[in-house]
Amino acid sequence: MPLAFSDVISCLLEVATSDSMLARATRLAVVRDRKGIVRLVADLDQTTALERNTLEVALTGALGAWYAGPVLRTDGGPSAKRLAMEVLTRAKDQWPENWPRAVVDPVRGTSTAVDLSRWGAVQRVLSKETWLAKQQITSPWPLREQTPTIVSFYSYKGGVGRSTLVAIVAAILARTGDRVVIVDLDLEAPGQQTLFDVQPSRGVLDYVVEHIALGSSELGELVTDVTGQVPNAKGTVHLAAAGTVDWSYVEKIARLDFSGHTQEGRESPVHEALTSLLKQVKSTLKPDWILLDARTGIHDLGGLAMHAFAHIDVLLGRDGRQGREGLRLCLQALARRRSPEDILTLLVHALAPAPLDDPQISRPIQLAFRREAYELFRETVYATLDDASLPSTEDSGAPHAPYPVPLDPTLGRLETILTMDELTARSYYTEIVERLRELAEPEDVSS
Repeated sequence: MPLAFSDVISCLLEVATSDSMLARATRLAVVRDRKGIVRLVADLDQTTALERNTLEVALTGALGAWYAGPVLRTDGGPSAKRLAMEVLTRAKDQWPENWPRAVVDPVRGTSTAVDLSRWGAVQRVLSKETWLAKQQITSPWPLREQTPTIVSFYSYKGGVGRSTLVAIVAAILARTGDRVVIVDLDLEAPGQQTLFDVQPSRGVLDYVVEHIALGSSELGELVTDVTGQVPNAKGTVHLAAAGTVDWSYVEKIARLDFSGHTQEGRESPVHEALTSLLKQVKSTLKPDWILLDARTGIHDLGGLAMHAFAHIDVLLGRDGRQGREGLRLCLQALARRRSPEDILTLLVHALAPAPLDDPQISRPIQLAFRREAYELFRETVYATLDDASLPSTEDSGAPHAPYPVPLDPTLGRLETILTMDELTARSYYTEIVERLRELAEPEDVSS
């Protein structure tokens, strides 16, 4: 049976740690390319042809097609040595969290810890880097007074009312006098232009494709004033729609599939394009809020919205195993990229049974969702907190405290924001907006 992807690193380590030549190496690195193929790099003084051949036979025999030889060594020619040193430098102090930390002896059943002072890794991927990367990140601008607050709305699974919630939140904010811009990043299944009855000639996808190809792009007619769609608005609502969904749209979105990965010394082209878009929205429209309707699932656009752009993350989940698994993944990614004090999260319990105050059905399900959410937060976001800082299960102001939104049959009949008028007055939506205002209050407003 062929070696499974998940077992490749363990198998490589077993071979490498039993090899006498590599035992002399001062530093070692595993390089895994975008297909998952691995190569080994070693810092060695002198090796014999027999030693090198023995290792290559062992690695090829154990890893098969997953291995690309030969081992890149520092005792080779000048160019090989230079390349090996560059890789070893880049790999220093890098080791993916899900990679093995110990090598198991299959005969004795004992395990030996991987010496991460010697071992490092370089992993290249075609996409999902916004989920896999671990480094601390910052939004395009800090959360301060007089700057727009960026809020991402993300759901691991579709069909939970994410896009509708974005539109309702925008309407409530506009009715109280705020200036709001919605940016539809659900480029593969856009919905905001339908909700606001907009037929865009140019959209976010056009902006991103232009920026990737030409190095720059302009807002132009990309943003549409949709305030007229919000009855009694005292502020404004503008929409940066995804774009006109036609065959050309499919051709354009195909250009993004392999544009998500980073390049040496710079962010990914998609990241750069969307950062430019947000900064132009900020300077041109001077909004109070920018709401990002993020892509569902483990997608680079959803990852960028949460991990690279937003000050506040609104996570929508529902009760059940799929909801728990999706929420755990989101929280794990957030905890890897941000410190606990930098995570501003609002959790929405979507599609809760109605009515919300029903003591027989809805309330028990809500309480169970809260307990499950608390345990997930303890495993991830709260993992580094000491006992004194750890919120209690019942702390309604803590990030794990969910805001229930009921399964409303009215939502199935909605077509545009005009038909949502009655929803904007419902307490569960206004409470979400009030919580967003609380989270948006910066603790430090110094420059």
